[in-house]
Amino acid sequence: MKLKPDLERLIIDKEAKERCVIYKALLIDLAEQGYGVEVDKRLSFLARLKIFELGPIFKKARPGYYGPKGSIIFRTTINKLFDPVRKAIPTDTFAPLSFEQYTYFVLIPFMATRLIADDRGFTGDQQQCTLEQAFDIMVATGDVGETLQAIDEEGKDEGFDNVLMKITLNKVTKLDYLPAASPQREKGRKPTARQRSSKQSNESACRRSARLALSQR
Repeated sequence: MKLKPDLERLIIDKEAKERCVIYKALLIDLAEQGYGVEVDKRLSFLARLKIFELGPIFKKARPGYYGPKGSIIFRTTINKLFDPVRKAIPTDTFAPLSFEQYTYFVLIPFMATRLIADDRGFTGDQQQCTLEQAFDIMVATGDVGETLQAIDEEGKDEGFDNVLMKITLNKVTKLDYLPAASPQREKGRKPTARQRSSKQSNESACRRSARLALSQR
């Protein structure tokens, strides 16, 4: 997987973590929410909370237009690459956060941001979309992702389930993200501005399929 070396650096290299756009934004958000001035205190407070108790910080960790499906795919990919259950992952870099918390608040948003930058034209030194811009896009499209890439609570999304199974079994060589259906409107009525906007966002997200490029191991 092309992002594995960068993910690995974020897990084991403190300097790489501290340079990370996602991590720096997280620290700023914690300070703005009144969770302490010192970095250690902010992180300790974050480590004690449940993910869903964090309001705005929780929302900024969503993977943008990739939505809940993308979040699960990213988390499954990270767990498959680094296998935290079977392997002892050093925690010095991200303590006092657990690996699960660090994955949710840093690694998953990092993957989404890198892929968004890539979708928009990330070309290394001649990047058309910076990681900062991609992060802003991710945050701005979080609600769109929640709508267009929602999880089927009844478990009827066989295509999505098959993708997760292939990741688990190392049978994925390239993964095109699953497009969601455009929001429907009532027959005979003109689409509202919100519907038009949702449709445009959906079409844009479908065009920018998330080429995760997972290599077989």
